[in-house]
This record gives sequence, structure tokens and C-alpha cells, in this order.
Amino acid sequence: MGVGILISSLVLVFFLTLFPFDFSFPDNFSLEYIYQSFYHESYLEDFLVNIIFFIPFGFSLTYLLPRQKLRAIGTLIVVLLASFVLSFTVEVLQAFIPSRSSTLTDILSNSFGGIVGYFGFYLLRAIALRQFHNFLSLKAFTAYFLGYTILALTISLPVPHLSNLASWDSNFPLILGNEATGDRPWQGYLAEVHIADRAISRAEVAKVFSRQIASVELGNSLVASYQLKDGTQERFSDRTGYLPDLFWQGKATNFARANPVFLSGDRWLTTELPAAPAIAQIRQTSQFTIITTVATADIHQSGPARIISLSGGPYQRNFTLAQEKSDLVLRVRSPITGENGAIPELVVPDVFKDFQWHQLIITYANSLLQIYVDKLTNLHYVELTPAILIANYLFPLTTYNLDIFSRVLYYGIIFVPLGLLLGIINFIIQGKFFVNLLLIGSGILWPALLLEVILSSGTDRSISLENLLLSLAIVFISFVLISVTMFLVVEAVKLCRKNDKMFKKLTTKH
Repeated sequence: MGVGILISSLVLVFFLTLFPFDFSFPDNFSLEYIYQSFYHESYLEDFLVNIIFFIPFGFSLTYLLPRQKLRAIGTLIVVLLASFVLSFTVEVLQAFIPSRSSTLTDILSNSFGGIVGYFGFYLLRAIALRQFHNFLSLKAFTAYFLGYTILALTISLPVPHLSNLASWDSNFPLILGNEATGDRPWQGYLAEVHIADRAISRAEVAKVFSRQIASVELGNSLVASYQLKDGTQERFSDRTGYLPDLFWQGKATNFARANPVFLSGDRWLTTELPAAPAIAQIRQTSQFTIITTVATADIHQSGPARIISLSGGPYQRNFTLAQEKSDLVLRVRSPITGENGAIPELVVPDVFKDFQWHQLIITYANSLLQIYVDKLTNLHYVELTPAILIANYLFPLTTYNLDIFSRVLYYGIIFVPLGLLLGIINFIIQGKFFVNLLLIGSGILWPALLLEVILSSGTDRSISLENLLLSLAIVFISFVLISVTMFLVVEAVKLCRKNDKMFKKLTTKH
């Protein structure tokens, strides 16, 4: 039976992950090619499906391993390693199938699926042998706590890399006032567009607002700079020399001689060739700054109507600045937000409630997307992290001034189970003061600290004291709640037994 399930699970994994088996090996094959192939978007649906795929493999392998020679923890390690190796093999093979994409998240979710299969086997075995009490012992809960901690930290390993922009498509042109397909027009005036391959600091933002000379502050980091103050020009050259000229699409209008340029559904600007040089620089740094000055001509236009876009169509983009009625909309492609950059998007309300000029400074670095509107104090931002992604899947968010909520949700998913398990362990070993003190101190502090170290690794971001304190608070509150609940339940049971004994004595006397 076990061999049959194992073979069937292997066939299922290889068929579903490698179909249609159209392998294509590049002439310039190298380890770097395989490494780069892992930089693709990963979605929540894929994560859940990958877990399900590997559950039969973990279940059958646990069944076949010699349990007399291997303890439970040894079996778990073997299943985890086998799931990891199988998943890694499949993901490497997918690098040579054009219709498939490899991600580090897939390896982690597949490995987790193998672990779920392992626990599923022991759970069913315990039920069959009527040994369910073994799952409620101190040893079992200690294993649950350690296993869950390792799992939570392991799943968090790829999170720092989810903020990179390596998935940006170098085939997209720079378009002003529309989409490449011409079906998302914007009507308004555009005076300048400057793009840099780094996120400028708050102090530099202040200088731009005070001096009004964006190109000076951006300096050598500029990868595109267009002045659009003369609407009579047929073409507009990039002052940095990185990108091709912008030229008019559509037909001439009554506003063709407007200064600065006027964009509409009849007439917009695009580069003749893809903006590949600028995109390559941004992919390398995973940062950018975009500075522009705009004025809408219609406060009711929607689509969202594209103002500035590095995109190939309505549903594929690297970056888009747009207008949705009176609101400003920002979309950035990343492993978190996907190819359309819309889940989530940053919505800034009422920027276009008037027809006035607005200077916009947009920066992105380490998952933090920021936009300054007209002044340093008018700042709006969103962190493109798994926290905001989970919040978006669970709740129909339309604006993203919910930073605290999304972080509480994300850290709660990780640390509430840890706090509950810690409270149960503490209850089981009650009465041993120093053991309890050591357990509480290490069990609460170390998982939270290790998670922050992981989340800050590979980025310019330092450990967040605010997030660390939030993690500690969630673990501690969960710990206290389960401890108090279990104490009250035990006291209630004792009281019931005491009353039952008194009742029996009274009935015996009579």
C-alpha cells in the first residue's frame, strides 16, 4: 500500500509540475541561468496547491520508513529532506520549460506539504491504535512548539527577497497618457518625468521641493529625464541618453501646441523601443525614484487612467501612475503584487480633486512604496509585504492606510499558535518555577528575535524594534489567555468534583 501511494504521488508531482515536458536548454547555460530562473512571482493559491501536492508523498514516505530504527524526530528530518530534494529537483527542471516558472516559495511550500503528510500519518495511526493521548503529552507539545517555530522561520526565509524588482520585464516601453494598447487614456498636462535607479532620502526630497530642480538631486542615478514643456515638439529626447525618444501616438488635437504637453485619448507619448536600459538598472538595485509634475483635465476619468506607465498592456506592467476619478493610484510589479501590480495598489485619495499642478515624488526600496504630494509632510505609503497581501486576500481593502492592522494580522498568524503552545506546555509543567521562567523567557523572545533577523537579512533595513515588540506582545497575550483559560477550566472541574462528593455524602446520610 505504502509503495503504491509513494509511486503514485511521485508520478502526480512530476506530471503536474513538468507538463507539457517541452524542455528547452539554452546555449548560454550556466548556474547563473538557474539562479535567475527562481526570480518569479508566487501567489497564495500556488502556495496552498503546492502543499496539497506533497501531502501524499510525505504520508507514504513516513509509512515506509523503518520506525523501529528511526525515532519520530528522525523520520521527520528524513521526510523534510526528501521533500526538499524532490521539490528542488522539480524546480530546477522547470527552469528549462518555457511555460513554467520556478520560485523559492514553491520549494518551501512543497517541503511543508511533506511535513503535513508526516503528521497526517501519525495522527491517523494514533486514532487507529487508540493512542490519541500521546498527542497531548508534554513531549508531544514540546515537539509541536519546536516544529512550528522552525516551520514559521523557514517559511519566512524568502520574505526579504519578495521586495526585489528582478521580475520587471525589460520589453515594456515607457508610455505617457495611455496604455500600450491605447485603451486606458488619461486627459491632462504633463511637464516632466525623471526616473532614477535608487530611492532618494527624505532630505533629498525636501531639496527637490525647495529647489524645483529634480535632475540635480538625482545626479548620476538618473536613468531617464524628459522635459515636456514644449507641446509643439514632435519628439522628446531623454537627457540622460539611456532611453529612446518619446514620440506622439494618435492624431493631433486642438491642444497640440499646449505648453506643457497635453495628453488625451486621441494623443499620447511612447518610446519607440522598450525602456530596457532603465529597467535593467532598476532590476539590479530593486529601487527607484520617479519625479513628475502633472495636472488633470478631468476629475472624473477612470480606468484607472494611465499617466505614466512602464507596461505591455492593461494587465502586465512594471510600474504605473494613474488616476481613478479624484484618487491617485500607484501599481508596482513585485513577487508580492504580481504581474499587474494591483494586489495591493497604493491609493491616495483626492489628489485630483482640482485642476491644479501637483509635483509628485515616488520612491521604492525594501518593499516600501512612498509618494510625496506637493510637500514633504504630505506623505502616503504602503509596505508591499506578505502582511498587506494576506490582509488583501481576507478583507476587501480599497485603501492601504491599514499598516498596523496588516502587521498585527501577519504577526498574529505566526505568533498566536506559538503563544498557545507555550501556554499549554507551561500548564503541563506547572509548579517548577525556574523551568517555567526559562521556558517563558526563551519561548517568547527567541522566535520573535530570529524572525526579525530573517526579515532584515539581505536588505538595507535594520531590525525593527516596533515589529519585535509587536511579536513579543502577541506571543505573551496568547500565552496569558490560554494559561488563564486552562486554569479556570481546571478550577471549574475541581469545583464540580467537590460539589459532587458533597452531594453524594448528603444523599448517603439520608
